[in-house]
Amino acid sequence: MASVGERKIVAARMRKEAELNARERIYEAMLKALEEVFLQNLGHPPATPLLAGRPDDYEEAVATRVLEVACETIGATGGCYFSFDDDTSMLTLLSVVGLLRDAMMPSGERLRVPAGEAGGDLGLSAASKRSMHFRSLDTYPDWIPASSKLRSAYLVPLCHGGRLLGVYAVGSDVEGWFTPERRVLADALVSYTAVAVENARLFAQAQRASERLSAVQRQLLHAQKMEAIGQLAGGLAHDLNNQLLVIRGCIELCYREPSCDSSMQSLIDQARKASDRAANLTRKMLLFSRKQPQNKTMLDLNSSVREIYRMLSRLMGEDVRTNLDLSADLWPVNADPTNIDQVITNLVINARDAMPSGGIITISTGNVVIDEASPGESIEARTGRFVRLSVSDTGTGIPDDVIPRLFEPFFTTKETGTGLGLSVTYGIVTAHDGWINVKSEVAKGSTFEVFLPAAPGAVSEGPAEPARPEPSAARGAGQRILLVEDEPGVIALAERVLAEHGYVVFPCRTIGEAFRVYDREGGKFDLVLSDVVLPDGRGPSLVAELRKSSPSLAVLLVSGYGNAAGRVDGAERGPVPFLQKPYGMRELLDKVAEVLMAAGGKASQQAVAGMTLCAAN
Repeated sequence: MASVGERKIVAARMRKEAELNARERIYEAMLKALEEVFLQNLGHPPATPLLAGRPDDYEEAVATRVLEVACETIGATGGCYFSFDDDTSMLTLLSVVGLLRDAMMPSGERLRVPAGEAGGDLGLSAASKRSMHFRSLDTYPDWIPASSKLRSAYLVPLCHGGRLLGVYAVGSDVEGWFTPERRVLADALVSYTAVAVENARLFAQAQRASERLSAVQRQLLHAQKMEAIGQLAGGLAHDLNNQLLVIRGCIELCYREPSCDSSMQSLIDQARKASDRAANLTRKMLLFSRKQPQNKTMLDLNSSVREIYRMLSRLMGEDVRTNLDLSADLWPVNADPTNIDQVITNLVINARDAMPSGGIITISTGNVVIDEASPGESIEARTGRFVRLSVSDTGTGIPDDVIPRLFEPFFTTKETGTGLGLSVTYGIVTAHDGWINVKSEVAKGSTFEVFLPAAPGAVSEGPAEPARPEPSAARGAGQRILLVEDEPGVIALAERVLAEHGYVVFPCRTIGEAFRVYDREGGKFDLVLSDVVLPDGRGPSLVAELRKSSPSLAVLLVSGYGNAAGRVDGAERGPVPFLQKPYGMRELLDKVAEVLMAAGGKASQQAVAGMTLCAAN
């Protein structure tokens, strides 16, 4: 018969074997649980096994499998695992096995218990990081329902690196089941269980990091695609601006023809208006492609709304009706027309997308006076006179928890979309010293209200100042101009208009030709009028070389690119005068006279004398 010492050695060896066997089964269960989560969530074997699936499922799946192994090893008939959240200091029931399953989560709700005294025995076990043994459950703790039929229980805190991960509890339908030997075995399993749960959390963190990385990569790819599209749009806008310049110049010249009677002028007016609309479209393309600076002017918001309405009405679909409710006496605003068009477009398209089954979009405008007694509905509101643009829809509405994030870049609730529309809208409005109010009710629709400051003097009640006659176009007095432009139509038109108004013009198509003409004429030029982008180089480089021999040489650069002024600004001894294409002939003449006058040329004495260039009214 074995001695007491021998029996203790055998019992210790058997306990150790059970512990090692349980450890292997715990690790195997952990990996199996993760694999099942991956396959269940993806519906097929993942390409990157440890970085797939939903992160929130990892800890629950691992805890459940590990808990099953622990119960089987100790002989428990039920168990549960409470996960601990450092941020809230709360224990949340995450998984249940055995007899406790139906009793602990009868309706699917997860029990939450605070760590510490307020959480009862469970909370105390978590706060103290000490195990608790309940030999007999004559009086059930508040975290175990009496319907569980358990007669004894054992609580074990789960820690890793001194940090509490949670608490797992095992129970039995036999009173006094958890003998010292079984409790020692349960305590021994804690380190292995903690490693398994910690790994599950690490996998979840890795998955979230992977998702964020994927999102950033998608945003980067989208940004690159938009940049490529933007470059294409900018190039097209540049070419269109050259052609529009010729069209507008020819229209202006047609007004001067003696044979241009009233009926012909009516047709020319229509052509001029069409060219103006086309020029506005190219400005939009340049805004998209190059983010050109704002060009604020006195703007009638009603006109912008009507223009956008005509453009977008064909895109709304048969199941979407658009109503206009525009104030007849709307105050003007000081704003960039292209940017405001983008705001209106973004809001209308956003309203349309919020009505997948159709509905009604209402665009309205009105004057608003905000004083101390009515400070407005937004913290950004302030006192003063404002013009309100409102876009309403009868769509799905916006949940309250989503509204604060609406204007965040890349945030979107759509399955497809960049999440940039509303953020760009917000940026434009705030750049105009305005703000946006959002009102919404789920299933009843939304209203976006844009408030823009009324232009100074816009609300004056006094009589309108009579229109002053437009002064004559500036005329030259024999100043010599080196004209460098590669577009045949543009150079022919500019040469003709400048020559007719008293300038001596030397046209060149390339930088090389410009140097040859400059040398041939001994550098005797009053002004260099050059395009920024030329076939064999750049206008600013030409200017830099010519100014080496003629430091006082006046310069005027032109371009059809939206940000060309910014690229030449600050080059060669400070800012360079710039004229944006497509310009009118009157604009060209005025700008040339202005530059020559600033340079101290002969034009300063005769800028207002001479022939009048008929303006297109």
